Amino acid sequence: MSYELIERIKIENNEVFIKGASNNVVPRNYRYWKSNYFTKLINESPELYQKELLETFWTGEFQARSKSVTHLDEAIAIDLVRAILGRKNELVRQWESTKSDDYVLELGLSVLKNIKSFPKGKLFTFVQDRSSEGFLKDTPLYLNKVNRNLSLQFYENQFNIKPMTFTNPYRALYRIGFNAGLFSNPRSFNMIELDPIEFKKGNIKFDRQSSYMVDELKEFVIPYPSKDELRAKYLGLKI
Repeated sequence: MSYELIERIKIENNEVFIKGASNNVVPRNYRYWKSNYFTKLINESPELYQKELLETFWTGEFQARSKSVTHLDEAIAIDLVRAILGRKNELVRQWESTKSDDYVLELGLSVLKNIKSFPKGKLFTFVQDRSSEGFLKDTPLYLNKVNRNLSLQFYENQFNIKPMTFTNPYRALYRIGFNAGLFSNPRSFNMIELDPIEFKKGNIKFDRQSSYMVDELKEFVIPYPSKDELRAKYLGLKI
């Protein structure tokens, strides 16, 4: 199957330029070209332009060059839709029964709006801060690297190793491939919101009793046990 590997999409003077390369041409030469089709769409209807662009990523005609390309919001929105469909069978049945991609694209548009409108000035990272039983660890481990195969490396915050940080949680989740460790029981790691002012000072501060998840995926995250539940479990009691 032939498709375009997309590195960037930019809009200049109401014209759409796409930087990409064909997957079946070697060596790959990533270059910009003007898309007359998408330029026409964006001038006729910005929403129709977004919907059509979402569809190209949904059908696979366009694919992000890699997960490190975190500025392709349409690709991120479609990947999140796939993450939702993969965890909710009734949505898959609803999509299959309609024989139409309209449901997927409407959901994608909703996600895309949330990505683009997310407040600025926030800061997020991923942390291993709990034991398998749910107890807080004395020394949290922070995400330092995402490997090519999307496996994650966590380190202690020492020896000047700073965690990877993200200003948008949707793009953060996309970067780690919506890793299943966030949704397992128990979770193997956690997404947290940092204090950006303290982080600039070299300090890592966050609420160790809370975690963060985008609204579309909250229902798939199993809550950590409360202190009382942990205490009861440790003592062998039922509450």
